[in-house]
Amino acid sequence: MSENMDMLGSNEEISFDRHEKNSSSISSTNKHVTSFDLNEEASEDDNDLSVEDGEKADEGTSSKNRKGPVRQYVRSKMPRLRWTPELHHAFVNAIERLGGQDKATPKSALQLMNVRGLSIAHVKSHLQMNRSKKLDDYGQGVQKLDLRDLETSCEDFSNIIDTIEGCVLFKGTLPDGVEICVASTTITTLKDWSKRAEFVFHKKIETLSHVNHKNFVNLIGYCEEDEPFVRMMVFEYAPEGTLSEHLHVQGVEHLDWRSRIRIIMGVAYCLQCMHDLNPPVTHMHLNSNMIYLTDDYAAKVADLVFWKEFYPKAKISGANKSLHSQFLDKETDIFSFGVLMLEIISGKHHNSEWAEQFLKEKENISHIIDPSLKCFKHNELEIVCEVIQECIKKDGSQRPSINGIIPKLREVLKVSPEQATPRLSPLC
Repeated sequence: MSENMDMLGSNEEISFDRHEKNSSSISSTNKHVTSFDLNEEASEDDNDLSVEDGEKADEGTSSKNRKGPVRQYVRSKMPRLRWTPELHHAFVNAIERLGGQDKATPKSALQLMNVRGLSIAHVKSHLQMNRSKKLDDYGQGVQKLDLRDLETSCEDFSNIIDTIEGCVLFKGTLPDGVEICVASTTITTLKDWSKRAEFVFHKKIETLSHVNHKNFVNLIGYCEEDEPFVRMMVFEYAPEGTLSEHLHVQGVEHLDWRSRIRIIMGVAYCLQCMHDLNPPVTHMHLNSNMIYLTDDYAAKVADLVFWKEFYPKAKISGANKSLHSQFLDKETDIFSFGVLMLEIISGKHHNSEWAEQFLKEKENISHIIDPSLKCFKHNELEIVCEVIQECIKKDGSQRPSINGIIPKLREVLKVSPEQATPRLSPLC
């Protein structure tokens, strides 16, 4: 990268020249950002970094080059910032408007981002980091991440969250402080990874990169190496586990009625975002195992079932279906949403045939409620059950669209998109 691209006119930036070499070690604070006003975390003067700090940073860089299974991470003294997916999207949009990474400068990017409290040093380090990576290969700010960085973030891939058919989920924390969930294929050799699987892998990255919603487990980046063989996707991390666990596992935090209503609306708003995209994105596997919960029990819709499609033979047909699902089958998502709502209010797994018969008579609906709920609002239960009936109709063409469902639910449930959003989202 040309040095001229990194030279800046302001003294503020020049004071960081020696610190550029260690830009990858810039970390984020562990406390959550509650808005795009970042003054609390970046209020220190940019010129506070001294020559001595730069020397220490250089030493840290050389220490990271030591050979070993996991690269040591050395923190800098720069004011720390949480580079959330939303903040990174703002960064990517600014870079695109400036004509790409080679033409962009930290000062011009900072001005276009227009984020209060964000310093030029933070933007400069983020730009330097992303110049060494393939930024936005598939659009919408998706980064290609280095395997060694992910290995460090996930503690040598020892922190396993869960296993899903076709993949293993790891918990990690990036150097900039973002908590992540790394999904890695269980295929271990390149010879078992077909050209078809490679195509589907990249196509899925492209599809997921277009979904940017606060109630979606957003894609942050990906990693691909042939030796050692890895294919990974990196997602946001939701710390409270799955909705299924909270509904069906004893000892897990109980969800009261209001929490369940908020989850229903969060899923609905996320589906609306997905279905309104051009071309639309459909989920196809919506269920309580694919709904993750944040610290404040807001819903985060995840799409992780597709990993099994990378296996050969019969499972290739599943990959074919996945490629076309972004254009088709909104009706399937609506049906699944109806079944999901039924599971949320009842705390039980029910088939649609049983529900269809049971919900026909209004006097029965109070008996459908989860017995562990101490209280609920009857008018809210009625509207939810009414929408469930419409969603699970056998004829998909008779099911309502998500844009028809949301006004009906919102009128009675009184949960706005902002109220359904995780409180810790930086865009709240």
